[in-house]
Amino acid sequence: MTPFRRALFYNPLARLLGSWVRKSDWARKLVGWLAGVRLIRFQGDVVQCRVRRAQVLWEEAARRGVEMRQLEFLGKPLDGYVARKPALNKEIVFFGLPRPVSGQRDALDWMDDKRLFKAFFKKHNLPVPAGGSVTRLRQARSLFASLEKPVIVKPRAGSRGRHSTTYVDNPEELTQAFQVAKQLCFWVMVEEQLLGPVYRATLINFELCGVLRGDPPQVTGNGSSSIRQLVQTKNATLPAGVKSIKLDDQAARFLQRQKLTYEDVPKTGAVVYLSEKIGVNYGGSSSEDFEICHPDNKALFVRAARVLGDPIVGFDFIIPDITRSWQSQKCGFIEAISLAFHQFAPRPFAGAAAKCGGQSLGYAGFLIEASMQHIIKNFDNLATSALRRAVLSIAEAAYEAVSTTQAIQRSVEYNSGQGKLKVLNRQYRLKDFRRVRILGIGKAALEAAQALSQILGDRITDGYVLDVKAGELGAGIISRAGTHPLASDLNRELTQQLLAKFEHSDEKDLVLCIISGGGSALLCDPYQQTPEQEAEAFKTLTAQGATIFEINTVRKHTSLVKGGRLAAALYPATVVGLVFSDVPGDDLGMVASGPLIRDTTEVKDAAAILVKYGVLEKTHRAKIDLLESPKDPKYFEKISNLLLVSGRSALLAMRSRAEDLGFGVKNYSEQFQGEARVLGQEIAAAVKPGECLLGIGESTVTLSGKGLGGRNQEMTLGALRALKSDEAFGAFASDGHDNTEAAGAVADASSLVRAGQLGFDPSVYLKNNDSFRFFEATGDLVYTGLTGANVADFFVCLRR
Repeated sequence: MTPFRRALFYNPLARLLGSWVRKSDWARKLVGWLAGVRLIRFQGDVVQCRVRRAQVLWEEAARRGVEMRQLEFLGKPLDGYVARKPALNKEIVFFGLPRPVSGQRDALDWMDDKRLFKAFFKKHNLPVPAGGSVTRLRQARSLFASLEKPVIVKPRAGSRGRHSTTYVDNPEELTQAFQVAKQLCFWVMVEEQLLGPVYRATLINFELCGVLRGDPPQVTGNGSSSIRQLVQTKNATLPAGVKSIKLDDQAARFLQRQKLTYEDVPKTGAVVYLSEKIGVNYGGSSSEDFEICHPDNKALFVRAARVLGDPIVGFDFIIPDITRSWQSQKCGFIEAISLAFHQFAPRPFAGAAAKCGGQSLGYAGFLIEASMQHIIKNFDNLATSALRRAVLSIAEAAYEAVSTTQAIQRSVEYNSGQGKLKVLNRQYRLKDFRRVRILGIGKAALEAAQALSQILGDRITDGYVLDVKAGELGAGIISRAGTHPLASDLNRELTQQLLAKFEHSDEKDLVLCIISGGGSALLCDPYQQTPEQEAEAFKTLTAQGATIFEINTVRKHTSLVKGGRLAAALYPATVVGLVFSDVPGDDLGMVASGPLIRDTTEVKDAAAILVKYGVLEKTHRAKIDLLESPKDPKYFEKISNLLLVSGRSALLAMRSRAEDLGFGVKNYSEQFQGEARVLGQEIAAAVKPGECLLGIGESTVTLSGKGLGGRNQEMTLGALRALKSDEAFGAFASDGHDNTEAAGAVADASSLVRAGQLGFDPSVYLKNNDSFRFFEATGDLVYTGLTGANVADFFVCLRR
């Protein structure tokens, strides 16, 4: 292939293909079709992966439960990959590194082009070497004549250090160097050669994580040994992993350009370089110089990353002395590296790995997950800054961690050959039971029942599932949708159908009972009152700021099915309670008002709560009849309540994601409670620079207006005025429904700017409890749709 055709095929079109596959579902399908007809294939053995950067990524992917495969075309491995996360049924195809597609500017499509990159940086007053791009030798000679010597000649794109010639200082050397560069690329860069070490500055989310010095193969003179002898001595003492320095014609020509030969004897202390190539593959080395890098230089790297606008980037920067300010030296950016994984960055041969080691590995894994389909449907529209993107990414980690389907798959095992069912640490022999039945209530019931059906298949006899939505289940399993968050005549009718289905349960029944958030409203059979009266009492308690513990205590003593009464109805069957907790502290007796749990509260507790909040006066009722919950231990002897998912699952996942992104993490609370607007303000005021505050729990809203919104939106609106310019905040409902079709909201200083442009005063909207309309106007509402999970609410507060 001629240099021209090679350039056209491997450079612009390769970048175009990478961008196309990242952004186009149709292109990904084409890749799948090519694999189907065996023009390409994907191999899944990390040992066979020949790219060190990809091996590092591969290892991190495995840690996160992501399967990796490498693209091969006609038996040749390429820098293309498929990453698949089976637990989420998500898959992406990517080249080089996986990346979220930027909503503003996809710098990845052009940043590897040295001419475009340097023109862009020069426009923004960032230092770059003088020079330019040419296609003909005549142009190269004209440009060469105008530049300070020596110059460097290299391909405009795609070189990765290959086909570059340094120390060019005469027309004959220029001609030879030009021809070498043309072997790889049609366009050739001719520019002044900056003298000094090459540093790779790696930035993640616009934070400097490492300043790695890369050194080419070199020897230091002792005044008596020739260069040949010095190389032979050094090769005999190189550390493991560093290849020997080659004494070949290429090295001889490199020395010749420095007016040296192998037989010359350098002076004591004189450093002699033997190649322009950097790295252990050529006998070079690396060291991490983050700690000694001058503050002005660190600030320059951060400014460059912000100008470029890419969330992960490496800059190759030449400077004589990294400990002095760049403004006092001749230095400059020579390249932007979109595949910003220096081979030695995680494990340099000298010096500490600074933050770059672990953080870049973590961010690599984050990129895999972030590049997959978003749970937050309007993610890209909301991610208008790096900080907002980080908040949303951390929130998505929580949503993934509480996935109902994942929870069932990791907690329930069925060995059909042995007829054994294992749920966490409990094991059941199905031959001991005549029927295996599913009973499900709450917002996680449908997804959990579907996952159980896939595991157990026709071993399930029948069942009844009551959720906020209905769906297809196996034969004999009834699926019904009720109302939420209020009791209703429909819910009472469906609850009575469910009880009738299970009223003849006996010792030969094994009931897999799914208990999840939302079950208090759905499982509805009021005692001595109508569903409307129960709903009215609930609304009154909510409006007065009663906690979920107080509300559910009242529910237990005004219901014929809550507070352990479902356990009594299923007696004497063996019951496995699969609990998805949505209450702070994971008190299982409060999840769905504890239908399978022996209740520890009494009638007097419920009566005191009704008095505390003046429910009788506010509902204009003379009395609310209360009944005692069942206390006889026999009803609970054959019941096992197993916690499968809780808010803590979300908290741990958020912590891991935030640490991957380089934040110091602090748990604000594992069971936050209190007035939503006050909590938001307190959290925003408490976060420190570089910190991520996380919390799970459930706030309350005391109604004073007639607006629209949920507690998470109100918490975010409460935080808004307290947010500093370098902060972002988001609060989210795990079920995806924050009393509206929105799951919550995310906000930062830009939200307040947009509100001001609209003439919106946050305090007015808070007073009217109208957070939904406020954030709808500013464009900050978060939409996930119903997630099929329901644990607790959670928030993320970040400060740069």
